[in-house]
Amino acid sequence: MGWNTIVAYTFENHSALDESGNNNHGYVELPAANRWIDAPVPELATAIKFDAPEARITVEPNETLSGWEGFRVRAVFKPDAFDRRINLVEGDRSFAFFVEPDGRLKGTIYDGSRWYGVESNPGTILTGKWYAAESTE
Repeated sequence: MGWNTIVAYTFENHSALDESGNNNHGYVELPAANRWIDAPVPELATAIKFDAPEARITVEPNETLSGWEGFRVRAVFKPDAFDRRINLVEGDRSFAFFVEPDGRLKGTIYDGSRWYGVESNPGTILTGKWYAAESTE
């Protein structure tokens, strides 16, 4: 199966403009403007500090966001100390890619009646370290 990019964000200029050409632009909700981090590491122009449950990026429904035969999600992140689930990417009632409070990285999908997926061992994700993670469903 070939992969088509559906959504791609770099967060340059403090926005979630979709660089895939599918107009899946995101609405960024953060508790304060200082959650934008410019040049966190040489490879990244901008990052977002998601340190509150209300921090999120919302994408409006679009025909390109449904009907897939499969999908791949990639995320680059560095968690601070956490005692709650950290959602990396989640599709409303369809899929989720997240870190559990015990440091397990999980990728799940919803088939309309139950959630299923894969997960790493507890303690895989540690605080203060950058990760590039991918889930393929």
